[in-house]
Amino acid sequence: MADASDKKKRRPYAKYAFHNIYNYALMGAVGAVAVVTGTWIPLAIGAGLEAMWMLNAPGSKLLQKTWFDKVHDEKEQAETRARRGELLKLLGPEDVARVGRLQDKQREILKQAEDNPQFTLDLLRAELLKLDKLVDGYIELAVNTTRYEQYLANIAFEDLEEELRRYTRAAEKEEDPQLRRTAKKNLEVLMTRQAKLAELRKYTQGARAQLDLIENTFRLIGDQILTMHSPAELGGQLDELMDGVEAVRSTASEHRQLLGQTS
Repeated sequence: MADASDKKKRRPYAKYAFHNIYNYALMGAVGAVAVVTGTWIPLAIGAGLEAMWMLNAPGSKLLQKTWFDKVHDEKEQAETRARRGELLKLLGPEDVARVGRLQDKQREILKQAEDNPQFTLDLLRAELLKLDKLVDGYIELAVNTTRYEQYLANIAFEDLEEELRRYTRAAEKEEDPQLRRTAKKNLEVLMTRQAKLAELRKYTQGARAQLDLIENTFRLIGDQILTMHSPAELGGQLDELMDGVEAVRSTASEHRQLLGQTS
């Protein structure tokens, strides 16, 4: 809850108070009156009103709740939709459909939370924000997994195995010392590549399992949300899920260079 409160305090309320159509209209009207009357008095009055507005409006709790927070949320939602839209272009139809179902379940959870008489949305706000982070994490994992799966699909594993067998024989039976040393070096490189590819395959399997876990947990929360008595019940499940996503994300960063090293 403290994190959500701190984040809200950092919202650019002064920016929203200044950059809006109503404030622009007022400044434009003041300028027009000054031009028509040929006097600076309207400008002075307008400057005073603008100073009072900018001094008081950004800190107004009423304006924050009824106006600025809505503007901020709409802006963030638009940015989120645009960012997710770009990432979804990198996924196949099946994964795009899975993301759609996850977002549908998120909306269902939010609706059910509103219907739970045990707590208000203000109490749940910090926990519900985690749902958005988990959807973002889900999409990121799906993109990384798809990328690695496509890479692995283009690896000729049979050819790699054949090379390993060939250089194993050469390293053991080649009579020429120089050729035998070269064969051993090739064998070491090939074995390292084989191990790295195995790690990458293991990562994709683990990431797919994590995607399944996110979906299943969202479904479980959807089943439970109406009967929950405390936000802590929801928070515990989401925190554990976020820890799992972060662990897979960290593993993914360790494999990024592999795509260039094993080609």
